[in-house]
Amino acid sequence: MSDSQGSPGNFNFGIRRLVLVDSAGFCYVEIPVDNHGLILGPGNLGKSSLLNSLRLFLLPENNFKNSRKKFAFRNASAGSFYSNEESYQHYFPSQFSFLIMEAENPAGVHCQILYRDSASQLSYARAFVPVGYDQLRPLFWNGDGEDGIGQAVPELSFSRLSEALKKFSKDTRLVNEPAKLKQMLYSSELMNADAVRYSVLPLGESDERRVQSLRTLILLLFEMKADDQAMSNAVASIIEADKKFADDAFDFNIDEFLNRHDQLKQQQIQLNQIEKERSRFEKLQRDYQAYQTLLRSQHDFAAFRDGVTHALQDIGARRKAAVEAFNEQNETLRHVLQALKKLEQDASGLKGEIRSADRRIKQAEQNQKDGDLLVSQYGEMTLQEIEDIQKEELDSKKGHLAALKSAAQAEIRLEQIQKKKQELERKLESLKERESKQHWQLQNQLDEATAAPLRAVDPRLVMASPGQDLDADSKAAIEAFARLFVPTDKGFDW
Repeated sequence: MSDSQGSPGNFNFGIRRLVLVDSAGFCYVEIPVDNHGLILGPGNLGKSSLLNSLRLFLLPENNFKNSRKKFAFRNASAGSFYSNEESYQHYFPSQFSFLIMEAENPAGVHCQILYRDSASQLSYARAFVPVGYDQLRPLFWNGDGEDGIGQAVPELSFSRLSEALKKFSKDTRLVNEPAKLKQMLYSSELMNADAVRYSVLPLGESDERRVQSLRTLILLLFEMKADDQAMSNAVASIIEADKKFADDAFDFNIDEFLNRHDQLKQQQIQLNQIEKERSRFEKLQRDYQAYQTLLRSQHDFAAFRDGVTHALQDIGARRKAAVEAFNEQNETLRHVLQALKKLEQDASGLKGEIRSADRRIKQAEQNQKDGDLLVSQYGEMTLQEIEDIQKEELDSKKGHLAALKSAAQAEIRLEQIQKKKQELERKLESLKERESKQHWQLQNQLDEATAAPLRAVDPRLVMASPGQDLDADSKAAIEAFARLFVPTDKGFDW
């Protein structure tokens, strides 16, 4: 039988083990308390603190406020009680402090774990887990050291501890409310395993009167000596005070017990059936969650689609307005460019006329200078006299020219023919050279797909002639350059 299961015939309640981690001056201490024993050690070692820590487990408290009334931790040497802060810091000096009590009852073995709670000042909380401490020990102490003593578990904290405890059992409980603690610690429903699972001191009723009586008894047990007659009297008084009748007796209804057993058996069958269908239910739940996710996605997509539609309509309207404005401005620009071109042409014509007028003016000025120079050579003669002299000289030169013209005319014509011949010969040589170079032009050595981008850049590129056939490297380089241009409807893009 495992530690977590109780024997059907075992109705014992007991404490099996007590463990303190970073508490009461101990780094780690573990003692069994289900058998007789003797704790030896010098004074102020913590022997009494170790046993007195049982008060924290047995009483339904969650803080050290008014600790004198709740726990009555006494300084024996000083003859006084410890303060709230002193008691709290003694048992919970840090966030790594833990107190563990292993107990057993008819439902099986369980561990009660106390830890420092940061929810409020001087507070602590509890965790209940239905397993023996042997399973929990690796969480608090690493016993694999070479010296056989072991060492503390690094980075021990309740956040990490709680995750591990929940993995041990689904019945793990984290409790902090005093009312709930009373119900769990003092339950006496022996036929209900769940109710009595974490019970340590079963009471017929867990009302405040009985809890206070139990507190008094527990504090007396720790304060009195074993042979003190007052302890016997106090226990007897508490028991007598709790009796309703002088002849209180054990009353057990066997029929009610059997009926309850049948009910629990049917409940177990039902729970087993539910557990059997757990995987199908979890799958159905996952499928339903996936369906809900897809349903939300459908709504989100519909909203997105409507948003896109509205955005497209808005963009379409804005684009239409922009196109109309562009066309209007483009038409205005076209008229402006036409007017500008006409003005440029008119300006060019006027500039030509100005240049022609300037030349005529300069020629007239030069003629005036020449005339003035000529007039100055004739002294005081009148213009008519100078004109008559010039006419006589002109007639004389014309006569001399006519005499020379017949002989020189043939010589001049021959010279003109020779010049014409030389000019035609030069043109012939040029045509021959162009014809020779045309064979080596790039447009005749490249295919049209390569030549077209070059022609678009500058027609002179394809007219260039290397004077020989292109080698493979040159041709590959030109083709690679041409591939940098992408053909479009309007030409080529770089």
